Amino acid sequence: MNRLFSNTTLLVPARLHSLVLQEGFRPERQTAIYLIYDQIVQKCGLMKGKWTHIADRTFGNVVRNHTRKSIEKKWLEENGFIQIKKWTAEDGTVRNSKIPGKKCQAYKVVEQGGESLWVDLWKRKLEWTATTATDAFCQYTREVLGTVELDQAKVARICLGESEFFALTLARRMAVLHWARALHFGTGAIRRGRRVSRLYSPWTSAPRELRGACFLEGEPIVSIDLQASQPALIGLLAEDDDFLRACFNDELYGKVSELFGVERDEAKPIVLSYIYGRNRAATARNKQAYLVQEHVANHFPKTHSFVWKNKLHDHTAFACRLQNLEAELFLDGIFGEMMHREIPALTVHDSIAVPLSQQQKAVEICRNVLGKSLAGKARIRVNQQEADQELTLTI
Repeated sequence: MNRLFSNTTLLVPARLHSLVLQEGFRPERQTAIYLIYDQIVQKCGLMKGKWTHIADRTFGNVVRNHTRKSIEKKWLEENGFIQIKKWTAEDGTVRNSKIPGKKCQAYKVVEQGGESLWVDLWKRKLEWTATTATDAFCQYTREVLGTVELDQAKVARICLGESEFFALTLARRMAVLHWARALHFGTGAIRRGRRVSRLYSPWTSAPRELRGACFLEGEPIVSIDLQASQPALIGLLAEDDDFLRACFNDELYGKVSELFGVERDEAKPIVLSYIYGRNRAATARNKQAYLVQEHVANHFPKTHSFVWKNKLHDHTAFACRLQNLEAELFLDGIFGEMMHREIPALTVHDSIAVPLSQQQKAVEICRNVLGKSLAGKARIRVNQQEADQELTLTI
């Protein structure tokens, strides 16, 4: 338990530790490898399996010697812990991919089986810093985060993959540890997006399992979210009552779950890859997103036409439009009202978390704000952490 919030320990794959010892590396090199691997896992964890661009400066506080950084990353790659994106030159030479004009590379983490363990860093201490933008919502979020408490025994079980958390991947458990430390020490960055109005904080980045091990102002947490938020907003913009009805009845995610044989939570990122990605042809590499696109085209032609036209010239602009509309509702509307009433609250884009005692007030605010544009066309879900119970309410 003492190691959970220690600034001189890391959680790593047991296989990584074993190989490092077999190599007979000096203590300082062992520590450099652990720190570089940890940095890559943290950055890649947010991208959920996609190539993640990490700036070279990210590793500057880990290993200052550029040659040594390259050697350690090459060792991690050769031993199957990470992947570095490649390109092939005209002479057939395979090289690490670089973005022109930028000092960064693209990485993926190779998921590790087996156990994990704590390792001590040699003459190094982890540095945790806190930055908060001057925006009023960011400032209030920092204030509320100061009241978050962790169930340390549960967090320890999550990190070590014990009991009900045995199926969590190591990368996921390392992410839990990282953000648990950020919440515990009140560190991390709180800011608004550069292209969108979303608010980003340690709470938005914390894995779902970690948020389930937290208390707010000493109380269990209730989270309230808009059911099928992004699809529902598309149906609103497209003025397609049939599509809105499918979102209202949770049929869209249900159909995607059925199509690919996955749980609802796994269906959501598949739908979002269709919404946020470019228009796709039958030859598209992302077959799942293409099949969702075809399902929408066949069953909701009005929405399909609206989405296709809006993504035709710049699909990223369409994604930004949706996220800004979501932020207008949940930040400017719901979160703003809660801040005005001094109700402690935290946001995760399309959801809001409050202490159990504030549930009734929070539901009332959500219904009032969302009801102005979605009355009778959407539902909110109320998840009570303590009772492990979920309620669905019509707006």
